[in-house]
Amino acid sequence: MDPNVASAAIGAVAAFVVAILTVILARLSDVRTEHKKIKNDYLSPLRLYVEEVHYRIEDMFRFPANRTLLAGPGTVEVSRQPAEWFNGHGCYFASSCYLTACLFAAMWRVRGGIPYLRLKRASDTELLTRILTVSHAFLDDLGIFYVIQHSIGEQMWDHAANRVITYRSFCEALQDPVRRVWFDRLLQFYMDVGKDGRLEQLRRAQKALEALSRLLDAGAAIEARKQAEQSRWKSGTPRPQLSAG
Repeated sequence: MDPNVASAAIGAVAAFVVAILTVILARLSDVRTEHKKIKNDYLSPLRLYVEEVHYRIEDMFRFPANRTLLAGPGTVEVSRQPAEWFNGHGCYFASSCYLTACLFAAMWRVRGGIPYLRLKRASDTELLTRILTVSHAFLDDLGIFYVIQHSIGEQMWDHAANRVITYRSFCEALQDPVRRVWFDRLLQFYMDVGKDGRLEQLRRAQKALEALSRLLDAGAAIEARKQAEQSRWKSGTPRPQLSAG
């Protein structure tokens, strides 16, 4: 074979191989970017609020005096509270409800996003099963009904900003009786806890959150939060008690 022809053929083959590899690498990069976006959009918020709600429940058990802040004025009366109440005496109650509502939003998002998460089939099933276990923990004993958890989750999602609504927006929703009524089961749940009710149920919810966390990140987020809170827990210092006035 003519050396020039052979050289040209080798060059053409090399160029073809390089082109194919470039396409493959670009596709792999696109897939990695897509997976990262999916993780950030769906799984990261779930991991965050699993950790937040788990910690808040732990706080309630480590410092029983804090549970008295959950007793609340009654669901209807919540709408009559001024903004100052949500930033003062009512903050522990309202923020506990808010964080749980954010958890429902994250779970609602993952349920709806499962077809796009591209997890292995077994992982899909296990993720949905553990989310369902968390839902059941809050549902039991006429707690927060299953479809209401979904409704709360949807109401908590700001589609324009692609994130959960702010604490302020949540509190303003509670001040509106027409909007608040859709959160009443959630509010009543924590009011019951404030009267030392549903404590075993709350422990079951915490265990379910731990199981979900182990699937999401081997429990790393919850463990990191525990380490961060150790000094306060060891000192036995509860949250400051705010006066009703």
